[in-house]
Amino acid sequence: MSKRSTKVSWENVARAFIDWKRIAILELLAMDGGRTLSVKELGEELQVSTPVASYHVGELRRAGLVELKREEPVRGAIEHFYGLARRG
Repeated sequence: MSKRSTKVSWENVARAFIDWKRIAILELLAMDGGRTLSVKELGEELQVSTPVASYHVGELRRAGLVELKREEPVRGAIEHFYGLARRG
């Protein structure tokens, strides 16, 4: 959970927009001035499985567009919550 700015790879950004699910994830995270959602919540919002949502969040992380905001223990596992990456 870094507070520093993430360097953008424009090649990865271009790849991030290949799939509608990635655009939808960015839109969901940008709503209401910026939201923090778990992969499970993103999957539910998009009506896709958690593994599919996780894959697309990973691609957006590699592009520097999404970052891990917090982690919470849930039933013996760690749930990860993501938001839009900070710039600046």
